Formats: sequence, C-alpha cells, structure tokens
Amino acid sequence: MSAFWRWAATLTVAGMLATSLVGCVSQQVADRANERAMLSGLTQAEFQVASHVARREAAREGADVTTASADLVAGSRRAVLGVHRSDCPSGPLLHIQLIGSFPRATPGPGNGSDAPVSGQDVLADPVTGKACAHSYLFGRILAPVAMTRLFSR
Repeated sequence: MSAFWRWAATLTVAGMLATSLVGCVSQQVADRANERAMLSGLTQAEFQVASHVARREAAREGADVTTASADLVAGSRRAVLGVHRSDCPSGPLLHIQLIGSFPRATPGPGNGSDAPVSGQDVLADPVTGKACAHSYLFGRILAPVAMTRLFSR
C-alpha cells in the first residue's frame, strides 16, 4: 500500500471515529435536554433532591402538605425569597413551595398577618439538599403552574 493510500485510509478512519464521537456527545446533550423538558427544567437528580427536601421540611414543621412544587432560581429571584438560616451558596438554587397546613409554624413578629400559615417557600442547594432559606406563606395559595410538581394528594 502506498503512502498516499495509507494516509487516505487513516484520514477516513479518523473521520468515522470523530463522527461517532460527535454523535455520542450529541445524543448525551439531547438526552439531558429531554430530561429537563420532561421535569419542567429540573434534572432527575434535582427532582429527587427537591422531593427529599420537601418531605424533610414538611416533617420538621409537622405540616400536612397537599402540594409540593419546585423549580430552579438564580440571580435577583434569590434575593426576594426567604429568611436566611445560613448562607446560600452561589449559583442556582432549588425553590421548593409547600402548600398545606402548618400547625407548628410560628411566623416572626411584624409579619402583618393574623392568618394561619398555609404554605412555605424553601431555598435549598440542588446538589446537597441543604436548606438555606425559608419563608411562610399566608392566605389562599394556588399551586404554581410553571413549577415542577413533586407530589400532591
């Protein structure tokens, strides 16, 4: 085999390998995009972490949760949610909203409401599940349409 044909064969094999590698990477990117689309922007791992945090917070509060939903928040939306229990990490956070009754909840003084607590917003790290902020919600709360439903009854 001449040097030209060896070079041409090597180039052809390299091209086929590159095409198959790009195809695999493209499929992985597509799979991740489809996974996020199916869970309204959450990955399966984020969904599982959010579900765990929601159940843990509900148990901690002694709450009867009828609906739990979650989404990812970043930037200025982070600042408007919650009373900080500890510093929230930088980057996107899980925003988890619990709706139900919270008989043990004690809203802080000066919250301006005598209504019973009917919900809770929780911010948590999407990797570790550590809650870093929360706030109570009052009055009638409708389940948010744009958030991923974690569970309901």
